[in-house]
Amino acid sequence: MDSVEKKHITWLESFLPPVIFIAFIWLIHLVQFISGNEWGNYGIYPRERFGLAGIFFAPLLHADWTHLLSNTLPFLVLATAIIYFYPRVALISFFLIYFISGFTIWIFARSGVFHIGLSYFVYGLASFVFFTGIFRRSVRGIILSLLVMLLYNGMIEGVMPTKEVLARNISWESHLIGAIVGLFIAYMYKDELEDDEIKVQHFAQEPKTFFFERDVFDKTLAQRAFETEQLRQQEILRQTEI
Repeated sequence: MDSVEKKHITWLESFLPPVIFIAFIWLIHLVQFISGNEWGNYGIYPRERFGLAGIFFAPLLHADWTHLLSNTLPFLVLATAIIYFYPRVALISFFLIYFISGFTIWIFARSGVFHIGLSYFVYGLASFVFFTGIFRRSVRGIILSLLVMLLYNGMIEGVMPTKEVLARNISWESHLIGAIVGLFIAYMYKDELEDDEIKVQHFAQEPKTFFFERDVFDKTLAQRAFETEQLRQQEILRQTEI
């Protein structure tokens, strides 16, 4: 019972920071909606000095409720999973994905429009979870990678400039940049293993003992008879010397 309660508390603690963050974003959008103001001009505007502010504010701003809703659940799931399974690198990974993605979007994304929304951060988190499992080669990480691939395979469309994506005015390049940054951060911290991952690797590296010699079934009857005779002769010689 104690271990179950402890695990439940850990999940709750992992879930709380993402909930607080997303609640803050919802509050911002609610104020924007009630006031009737349009805050999209605080987003990332590539290669213009005033657009640098969007590196801080763009993920907090959304075009409408549909845009916000589409980002909420994926963010909560991915952020909670990272905090729970990779607590050692969670905070620094969030920070780097958030700001490196924003700055890279400011440099490379198409100009003439403001890029807003949490989606590129979500793409960064999904990419981080997926590639962390691949780079670390742990069973748990690989399972998480497969779950991300199954749950969010539709996200792949969002990084391609298809007709549908362009028609909906989706910032596909910011999604692509977020995914690339997530991959980079996953590689950068691939050796920062969690305690349970270290234990599993240590167990896997322990020498194994076997009842039979590993090559016992590879030898012919003649080879085994010859080795037995050699051992008998060595024993006779040893007794003679004594």
